Amino acid sequence: MKITKRQRRFLSVIFIITVIEFIAAVLKAVFADINYRAENITLALLCLVMIAVLFFPVILKKLWSVSVPNSMYVLFIIFCFCAIILGDVKNFYSRFAHWDDLLHFCSGMLLSVLGFMLVNTLNNSENMNISLNPFFVAAVAFCFTMTVQALWEIYEFLSDEFLGTNAQTFMQTTTGSFIGPDDVPLVGHEALRDTMTDFMLDGLGGLIISVLGYLELKKGKKGFSTDKMKISSEKNSVNSKSDGA
Repeated sequence: MKITKRQRRFLSVIFIITVIEFIAAVLKAVFADINYRAENITLALLCLVMIAVLFFPVILKKLWSVSVPNSMYVLFIIFCFCAIILGDVKNFYSRFAHWDDLLHFCSGMLLSVLGFMLVNTLNNSENMNISLNPFFVAAVAFCFTMTVQALWEIYEFLSDEFLGTNAQTFMQTTTGSFIGPDDVPLVGHEALRDTMTDFMLDGLGGLIISVLGYLELKKGKKGFSTDKMKISSEKNSVNSKSDGA
């Protein structure tokens, strides 16, 4: 990826902070109280996930010769840092009651932008020769947002079910991702509140971006609604040779 010096410095700071948190989590897992060993191991793994996210565009480029816009990549990194490092590792989910709500609203907007980008990429590929209606593009972007949100909630449920986490915030006494022995679960309608609130916040963020994108496409303006991923010509030439063979 061709990124600016300012973006490179920013990503370097994110990388260094993540590595420091990873080392701290490993040391705590080795030397801290054995009762918190599993939690610290989980935090160390989350740091590794964050490091993998930083190199995700490189993986896309190597495997599929696909490049994402720098602005989208930086926003994605900021979101993941807020969710993984600040949210889980630094326990912002427990320290700030609405941290998760803010992230879900922002994720809805980011996913909708990504939905526009995916549709534009497919629509402008050599194998597609149709022009999609702006309303259809916006609808697909919104549906993409809600689909990813549904898959995310399934992941959170499975994590809570098999790993004993509090991803769906079903505990009355904590909003953190990890459960203590004295935590008390919510019951009835209250136990569903976090999950349904997440759906609505993601939907609201996605709807706002979808409407703005629709208006942008309708007026023929260039912006996030017209962004698309770049597919390397080398990849296309390889595919064309293989098809000819």
